[in-house]
Amino acid sequence: MLGAAFLSAACSDDNSSNPTLMQPESFTLASPAFVSQAVDLANTESLVFDWGVPDYGGFPVVSTYSVQVSLNGSYSVSYKEASADESGSLTADYYEFDPVTTTTAAVSGADFARAVCVLGGWDEDGVPAEQTVHVRVKSVLNGAEDVFSNEVTFTSIPYYIALTAAPPQIWYLIGACIGDGGWGSAIGSSITPMFPKAGETYDPNDGTGVITYTGYLTTDGFKLVRVPGGWDDQWGQGDGGYVKNDGGSNNIVVPSNGYYTVELDTKNDVLTITPYEGDPATFGDGELFITGGFDEWSAGNNPLHPVHTFAGAVNHDWYFDLTLEADSEVKFTNAGWSTNWGADTFPYGYGTTGGPNIVVPAGSYHVILNDITGAYIFINK
Repeated sequence: MLGAAFLSAACSDDNSSNPTLMQPESFTLASPAFVSQAVDLANTESLVFDWGVPDYGGFPVVSTYSVQVSLNGSYSVSYKEASADESGSLTADYYEFDPVTTTTAAVSGADFARAVCVLGGWDEDGVPAEQTVHVRVKSVLNGAEDVFSNEVTFTSIPYYIALTAAPPQIWYLIGACIGDGGWGSAIGSSITPMFPKAGETYDPNDGTGVITYTGYLTTDGFKLVRVPGGWDDQWGQGDGGYVKNDGGSNNIVVPSNGYYTVELDTKNDVLTITPYEGDPATFGDGELFITGGFDEWSAGNNPLHPVHTFAGAVNHDWYFDLTLEADSEVKFTNAGWSTNWGADTFPYGYGTTGGPNIVVPAGSYHVILNDITGAYIFINK
């Protein structure tokens, strides 16, 4: 009898420590303050949405959430599904933004306007003065069916955005062995971008794919961030390897100081870091320049600045803040032109010695060049 009583108590304790996953019917999306007025998307930095955690049984879970927008309150075919349909028979009635693991999301006014525009299928002259939009949030948890929040509805003032393919999604390196080592947010002096990979194709809807970086890293540590100055989207190091969006993650530390290639698959969330076996040439401060029609091809007038200036740095990344009043062709070069990089792609590409001039539209850019791979990128300021 004593043994039976002990067994009964043990089973009871075991059941209470292993709660059963429940399937919620819905969860609450809060009504944002801006729903009381027409939202001018052209003059809105971001639309912030907040929601509660679905009740999966009263115990902590980590769900993935996605904000969805529809013009008519129907959510049967996503824009991504319709775009992938080679038959052309599917018509999208909702757009789904990138997922988050927090219970809040800030969607930029431009991204929201693009979503509304693609759903409306408008040309430049067909954008309505106002458009009612419907928004809900989807929760995804392994072992449970997808759960959807209530819907909020408001009036938007849309504007036309060319329905071009999304650019490659770029992440930035930041840390004690990046830039000036100060963990700041300034592109060029504190953080540096990864580059689209040569020959890689990117998802036209969200720009996901493989991006890469090759350079000198030390054991002082670094992380990856999606947005300069933001930590909502980040990669760090955990007990089991590299981890995404874990606020408690450690800095990523390479085994020893040296050259490495960092590759991030933003579509499948896979980060790899491998030793680089090459023996790259090094250039000193003031030895590399950007030149072109804007300065009458006077190599030597506009020196590139070293990105990595932390103690112990071996720099192979260079930056320049470029403002062009008119379209111009440019190249990266040393003073005597014995070393130069050019290519026929913009805003990113891989320059080769003696390659074609890079055609750059008028504008203001953060320009980054990697002298190991010849990778370059022009980032709008």
